[in-house]
Amino acid sequence: MPRGTCAIGALAVATLLMAVSARANVYATDIKLNGSNQQTTTSAGNPVPISYILSDTATLGVVINVYSNGVPIRSFSVPTNALATNGAGLSLGTNTIFWDGNDSTSNSVGVGAITVSVTASSAGYPGWTLLTTNNINTGISSGGYYTWAPRGLAVDTVTNSPAYGRVFVANSQTGPNAGSVAGDHDAILMFNADGSASDAGAFGNGGYPIHDANFTLPQKLRLGDDDRLYMNDADAEQIVAFDPGLQTNKVVLNGNNYFANPFVFELENEVGWFSLDITAANTTNGLIWLGEYDAPGAGVWFWRLVNGVADPTDPSGTNSVVAGPGSSLNLDASGGLMADLNSDVFVSQYVDAPGDATNGRCMMFGNANGFIPATNAQWDVGAGDDSFRDINDTTIDSRKQPNYVACAMVGPNVEGLRILNATNGSTAVANLDPANTYFATAWDSVGNLYGASDSRHAWRVWSPPGSGNTATTFGIVSLKTVDALTILAITNSDGVVSLSFTASSTNALSNFTLLSSSNVAGNYAPAAGYVISHGERAGLFTATVPTNGALQFYIIKR
Repeated sequence: MPRGTCAIGALAVATLLMAVSARANVYATDIKLNGSNQQTTTSAGNPVPISYILSDTATLGVVINVYSNGVPIRSFSVPTNALATNGAGLSLGTNTIFWDGNDSTSNSVGVGAITVSVTASSAGYPGWTLLTTNNINTGISSGGYYTWAPRGLAVDTVTNSPAYGRVFVANSQTGPNAGSVAGDHDAILMFNADGSASDAGAFGNGGYPIHDANFTLPQKLRLGDDDRLYMNDADAEQIVAFDPGLQTNKVVLNGNNYFANPFVFELENEVGWFSLDITAANTTNGLIWLGEYDAPGAGVWFWRLVNGVADPTDPSGTNSVVAGPGSSLNLDASGGLMADLNSDVFVSQYVDAPGDATNGRCMMFGNANGFIPATNAQWDVGAGDDSFRDINDTTIDSRKQPNYVACAMVGPNVEGLRILNATNGSTAVANLDPANTYFATAWDSVGNLYGASDSRHAWRVWSPPGSGNTATTFGIVSLKTVDALTILAITNSDGVVSLSFTASSTNALSNFTLLSSSNVAGNYAPAAGYVISHGERAGLFTATVPTNGALQFYIIKR
């Protein structure tokens, strides 16, 4: 059996995503070098493909910058005429450009910490603009926005995560074509920002027993700062965390955390915990926030995170916001909730009665993580507004400094999405897409609004209004020169042995010698009649040699 070794210069590559926060509609995710966002190798001096996914068309261009130890060494722009060719650098979806591995003075980049940034720019839109279509999945592993019964939604906003920009959708019921369509699986679906299936697959459950349970599993989703996806299992009344690839799961809150809660009977015998949020999960100040649906007076509670789970010594939790008479939250936290890093809680209640001028629809309680439950909201809106009913989820566009609050209206009385100004609750948009029901909302890191529509069987994305949209995403790359075997394939056909290998494209064919021996530990000498030729692209080479069928071992020497 033929064997071979070769010593070549190579670059070991590891990538990690980071991003600069900006309000924009277009941004880059899933940055890869040489086809990987983990670790890979490529021969020194060879062109290195840089690929990335754009969430929208970059109408004002893309700039790629390369830095070595923080010092800029190369910058190049994708010309705007690339708009005419999908994938050429500016289009929605996957784009690929090639870097020759050199700095601006044409010197090969060697050992050092390399940062690659992709800055995407767009002219923006004058108003809230729908970016997505409703393409149906065509295969079990495909994407396409389609989700049969979406009940939860989250976007990975952790900028140093390889999953940055990944969209998670909780599909809570098996659809009609689960054997062939990814979006029909009762599971958590995983998409890239352009609607394609994620590298981790189109769906997953992390080993957790997700099953059809009257649309309660999976239910609400939230993305934690620890890059874990949190899910409300409303059927088992517990909260579960998954890694962003949905390979593992961990129950982080269960009945042991609320058996001493004064509303435990209602929680276990009625709808129970419904509204969910997670704040500061990557710090010692992490909190799990929960709101009940049909336990009058329970309101909003929180548990402190200890070693990644709700404090096991706390069997009741802390009442954050009181519900009932005397409180702005006079019904329950049935319309979803989300908290910012100041522990300001934005919460809604599901109101469906016409002409109801008593009960507010959406409200904000300031700094609600103390031990005295809040009763008076800083703002409380929607009472008496029959066009603002049937709220099922409430999210803010930023935990650090929220600008907008989105409320998903599920019907049957009112459908669509209402957008409020976070500072005072005033209406920014009365209703986006009023013809469709929405069970959940989410926001990405650049301010795009996501909605999970049951009537559309899809998740949708709107760009916020604005011009001069620009967002930068970094891929942190570690490069080093190594001495490695890079033989790609060895074949023996029709009396000819062929060895495909990679090496620096700067090498001449005469730099290589093919040695052979009939014994693996024997004396190697130049093989009779060998030929070295170029492969189909720079850096690829092929060595061929005739053989009489006897066992031979080969070495490529440079």
